[in-house]
Amino acid sequence: TSTSQPHNPPPPPPPTPPTPPGSGDGIVVNDADYVRILNNHVTVDGIGITASNTKYLNITKNSIYKNGKCGIVFYSTENSYIIANVIINNGANGVVLTKSDTTYIDNNTISKNARYGILLTNEFNKKYYKTGPVNVHITKNTINGNSWDGVCIYNAGDNINIKGNTIDANKVSGVSINSVGTYKIQSNVITNSVSGVSFEEEYTQIKDQEISYNAIFGNSQDQVEAETSTSVERLYVAVDWYMFRGV
Repeated sequence: TSTSQPHNPPPPPPPTPPTPPGSGDGIVVNDADYVRILNNHVTVDGIGITASNTKYLNITKNSIYKNGKCGIVFYSTENSYIIANVIINNGANGVVLTKSDTTYIDNNTISKNARYGILLTNEFNKKYYKTGPVNVHITKNTINGNSWDGVCIYNAGDNINIKGNTIDANKVSGVSINSVGTYKIQSNVITNSVSGVSFEEEYTQIKDQEISYNAIFGNSQDQVEAETSTSVERLYVAVDWYMFRGV
């Protein structure tokens, strides 16, 4: 009689190489509503947190740092909250809003990012929208040490509010305004940049603006800088701004 020999099992397939830690974007929210992101440390090669086509997103008490690109990017979002986060040392902008409706950015530390601390725009990743974000509330944040402007309103719609922030030692301007609808800039401390508040060449003054009760001082070039524009006959800055050097 013949004895059958056991077959040797085939060798196991080679293991799938592990994904390098932190590659790509960190947390991606797309087509999802009522999402809460709480108490995370986010450090990746791409964008820390990105959200699109989303309503009622809450990003609270996260450390979003040393990401290769932006810290947080919103586009096509509604009723979103960025609250009490640390957003520092990112490779591009700290926070980007585009085509977003009703966003609250409150009580964050937004510091030492490689471009803007906060950018409001109508363009992201080569996609252009008719208008930028509307109904934005930037309140009680510490925005300091960013390589470009602390807050840049490049292109935004109506009801943009910047209130009660400490905006210090950004490398270019504390706040720059290019194209915007109705807005209020109130009760901020804006110090130690090249310009405190800069109105760029494309800025067109509108009737429904309010700029008041800000402390703007210690900026090396201008406390308030307005580029020459034929669309602005006179730029009105409320008399209750406190400036230790001139406009």
